[in-house]
Parts: sequence; C-alpha cells; structure tokens
Amino acid sequence: KCVDAQPLRRGAVSAAHVYGYAPVEPGAGYHWYFRDGIAGSFIPTNDGLACIVASVPTGLFDQRFRLGHARARMDVLEALSPALAEQAARAPKDARLQAFRGVPGYIRQPHGPGWALVGDAGFFRDPITSHGISDALRDAESLARAILDGSEAAFAAWQQQRDMIANRILDTTDAIAGFDWTLDDLGERHRRFSAVLKAEVQALAGQPMPARRAKPSTYRAPANQDEPPAGADLFRNGTGAGS
Repeated sequence: KCVDAQPLRRGAVSAAHVYGYAPVEPGAGYHWYFRDGIAGSFIPTNDGLACIVASVPTGLFDQRFRLGHARARMDVLEALSPALAEQAARAPKDARLQAFRGVPGYIRQPHGPGWALVGDAGFFRDPITSHGISDALRDAESLARAILDGSEAAFAAWQQQRDMIANRILDTTDAIAGFDWTLDDLGERHRRFSAVLKAEVQALAGQPMPARRAKPSTYRAPANQDEPPAGADLFRNGTGAGS
C-alpha cells in the first residue's frame, strides 16, 4: 500500500482456514484430508505440537463459523477423519484458535523506483497448497541477484521469472482452493501443482551463482566523517576480523 503497487492479476477463489495446535507423538508425519467441499491438514511443527487445520470455502465459513469457530472446526475435522478430530481434541482447553477467512490470490507489480516486494506483499496464493515460505525465499533470492547486478535488465528478468512461476502456481492452487473438484479428479489437480513445483526447482537450480564484487580499494567515509580514523584498517569485515 505504501508504494501503490499495481495488481497484475487477481485470483478467482478463496478458502477459509481455522487452525490450532495440539500435542503430537514424536516422528508423526504430514497428512492432508479431503472430502467434497471440505479439507483438513495435520502438520507437525515445533515443541512437540502439530498444526491441525480445517479448510472450507469462504462462503461456507461465513455460514457455519460465525457463531463459533471451535465447534464448526471440530465438525469439519470429524467429517474428514474421527482420528484427526481426536488428535485436535488433545489441545489444552485454553488453546487459542486462529482463523483466516480467505482472500483471492493476487500478483502485484514487484518493483519500482526505490522499492521491491517479496513474499505475500508481491504474490499471494491460498495456503491450502502450502509452500508459501518457498515463494518468499525464492523471490528474495532472485531479487538479491537483481540488486547485485543493478541493471534494469536484471530487474526485468527477475519480474519475468517471478510472473511465470507465480501465474502457474496461482492457476493450480485456485484449482484446489475453489473446492469445485470431486475426489475423482482431485488427485490430478494435485499432480498438476506438483509438476509446477518441479519445474520451478529445475529453473532455480539452473541459475548461476552471482559473482562476488571486488573489495573497494578506497575508503568511503560516513556522511559525518571526512577522513578515515587514524590507524583504521580499511579492510576489516563486519565482525572486526581482518581480511
């Protein structure tokens, strides 16, 4: 908002997610659950806890969750898997739930004079397909490469790659977050999403490592200092160690 980045594309669907944390046995794996019109996930995290999520279309969230997130979430989890609901019930009584009503995905102009956007600021897709932190790390690394190069062509190339990957991810994520699937065709939609991620990995793996810039041969004084301090080592790194 501060830089008025213009939207390049908006998604067509949104899903709501209500999640909380419950104790989990060591070594538990990741699990995703689907039934017509609802979904859920079991995601082991830190400190012996798992994040347990109930996911529904935003319209259904507005209808069924307004009067209480806890009961509606448990209803969804029980419909998906009684074992999943039982696991969620192990949470402490005072454990708080978090709710995200959902917003359609978007792709925004990622850079302009003096600014650049990474993470959800530049590209957001529904979290039902996860991997959101991968988007942020990918864009941050690619932006860093463009900054090191410093040319307009490098920033244009960064945006071109970002837009290509983001559009494919948004397409395949919306195909799942729209809840217009049946269990018969859901597997194919997930395989399409997986293929997009594999192509992303291959594209990133083919990028050369950026060259390191040579150390400056002259001292650049801070704005409030005209000359280097007496006896200063002009080639000491940020840790204070000579280089």
